[in-house]
Amino acid sequence: MDEKVSSLVVDGRADKLLAYEVMLADLNENIVWLRSGKEALRQLLQKDFAAILFDVNLGRRRLILIQVAASAASTVGKIRKT
Repeated sequence: MDEKVSSLVVDGRADKLLAYEVMLADLNENIVWLRSGKEALRQLLQKDFAAILFDVNLGRRRLILIQVAASAASTVGKIRKT
């Protein structure tokens, strides 16, 4: 049986999260829905995600931190699998 992948969706607006939820419902995958960049960083340090969708209005510094954390998490995941 194929293992479900996890994706991360981050947006500060609940209405946008609801819209994304409707659009992505048919994927039948594990999707983590968050409203803050801070919580996204926390999740990236705890779990592996196949895809990340985030609101560009989170703030430049927060987006850079998320990008760095995602890159680091990806590298650690590759090391774990070898």
